[in-house]
Amino acid sequence: MAVDPNKAQLAVDLAALLLRLARADGFHARLVVVGDRSEPAEPAAFDASGIELASSRPLIVGIQESLTWLVPGSMRFLVSDFLSPHDAPSLVRPLAAQAGSLGLLQVVSRDDLAPAIGSALRLTDSETGEILDLVMDSATVEAYATRIRRLVDGLETECRRAGSSS
Repeated sequence: MAVDPNKAQLAVDLAALLLRLARADGFHARLVVVGDRSEPAEPAAFDASGIELASSRPLIVGIQESLTWLVPGSMRFLVSDFLSPHDAPSLVRPLAAQAGSLGLLQVVSRDDLAPAIGSALRLTDSETGEILDLVMDSATVEAYATRIRRLVDGLETECRRAGSSS
C-alpha cells in the first residue's frame, strides 16, 4: 500500500470514513491497524495524523494477530489492496469467523489492475525484501491479469460464503 501514496491515502481516508460513520451512528467503533504490530489505534490520534502503511509483515500474519482485538459478533471491515501471495479463503475466513458481518474494501490503482505492456519494473517484495526485475510483455501482463481476476473472484466468493460484501 505504501508504494503508491494516492492508494495509501485513499485507504486511510476510507478507514477514517468508516470510523466516523460508525461513531456518528452511536456504535462503539475500534480501528485495528494491521501492520508491524496489530493493535487498536486511538481514534483521536488517527483523526489527527492517520496511520503509516509501511509494514513488512505478511497480511495474513497481521489478520491473525488482529483477531485478539475483535469482539465476537462485531461488524468488521478490512481496507486493503489484498495484493498478497495468500489465497482469499486464508485471508477472509479468520475475519469472518465469529463476526456479525464482514465488509472488504479493496483499494487498487490503475497500474495494479492493468500494468502497461512493455514497461520494465523492479519489484521489491515488502515482506521478504526479494527483488524481481521484470519486463511486462503481453504474456506476463495476461498472467498477472488472470491472477488479479482470480483474487477478486476469490474475495467475492468468500464474502458471499460469509454472508458479507466486498
